[in-house]
Amino acid sequence: AQQARQLLAIIPTGASVAASTQLVPPLARREVLVRFPQSITYLDRQGRTLPVDWVAVDLERLRRYAPAFAEDGEVLRRSRERLGEIGSSYGIRALREGVVVLQRGATDLPGSRQALNQLLRASDRD
Repeated sequence: AQQARQLLAIIPTGASVAASTQLVPPLARREVLVRFPQSITYLDRQGRTLPVDWVAVDLERLRRYAPAFAEDGEVLRRSRERLGEIGSSYGIRALREGVVVLQRGATDLPGSRQALNQLLRASDRD
């Protein structure tokens, strides 16, 4: 939890975020916070659909609990798919101990895309 909070600290306070369920509490005071992988978009006050600025996912927690809880296994599967769909639209800004934080329109930190792909492959085998 401490590691995740440190990674989440890079997300600006006013930024919109899509986060996996276990990362929602430390982000909860934001104006725009949606659950990942269900969504990476939101409706603004004018009714426009907009992409979130940041995405935060705890893949390690999902991977760890997937064998015991079918819902976590399904969320892990959908998270892998969604991360594949967003591709390079979101750059990896932090990746540590299975928690990944991505920013829309940013470039990946060096080596982070390979590390994420390795993490996703490992979670696919579990």
